[in-house]
Amino acid sequence: MVCLPGALAVLGVVSSLHASEVKQLDVEHHDGIYKITMTFSVAAPLSPVRAMLTDYAHLSALNSAIVESEVLPPTDQNATRVRTRTKDCILFLCADITRVEDVTSDGAGGFRATIVPGLSDMKSGLARWRFQSKKQVTRIRFEARMEPDFWIPPLIGPLLIKHRLRTHLEETADNLERLAAPGH
Repeated sequence: MVCLPGALAVLGVVSSLHASEVKQLDVEHHDGIYKITMTFSVAAPLSPVRAMLTDYAHLSALNSAIVESEVLPPTDQNATRVRTRTKDCILFLCADITRVEDVTSDGAGGFRATIVPGLSDMKSGLARWRFQSKKQVTRIRFEARMEPDFWIPPLIGPLLIKHRLRTHLEETADNLERLAAPGH
């Protein structure tokens, strides 16, 4: 399973918002390629949320499936090369997955992460993060296209991944909210 550290969407008043309120989580599969779209909101300001999502050496604080994360030496002065290692199980399928991504700004306040195939357990992949802020609420939209370099059962894979991603998304949102709280 591919664990992704986050993606968030906004709707309404901070006092009535709960981080685990996922607005959108779609997983599509076609010819070995997974398309993932996630949107949810975090009752926290944009600046600390973005800082935590780009604190690549400490991503495990956001999600328990991330067992290692580190910044690698850059190959491009405009990109940050990040390696993450995740461990997770879905039913009887367990995986230890390494991803190396080159992360760049998208010029609009968000960022893109491009999989480095030879260093990852992915044949290819591209993810986009977009942020919106309204008062003390941050909305994040995450869109990804990934081609795993390992087997996922095609008939049940998308459903299993969607279920597991929802759990990880709620955990990530709760941790973002908790860690972004004033005085933390």
